[in-house]
Amino acid sequence: TKLEFEFDGNVYASYYVIMKGDVNGDGILNMTDAVIARHAVAKSYELSELEKIAADVAENNGFNITDAVLIRRTVAKK
Repeated sequence: TKLEFEFDGNVYASYYVIMKGDVNGDGILNMTDAVIARHAVAKSYELSELEKIAADVAENNGFNITDAVLIRRTVAKK
């Protein structure tokens, strides 16, 4: 999720808040994130650098199938 600090129409700072597992950055961890992760594992979708950080929920130096499974399990528990 991108946050910008603006005054008089000028952006003075931009920050990204990354929630682990929220691959698409909409602030909600849901089935959409699990589907994106699954497609990324299957190589039918290429994650951006920010998406890779959010998707690496196991924090094991990069996104992989383990992360996709953890995202899916977390969504399933909701």
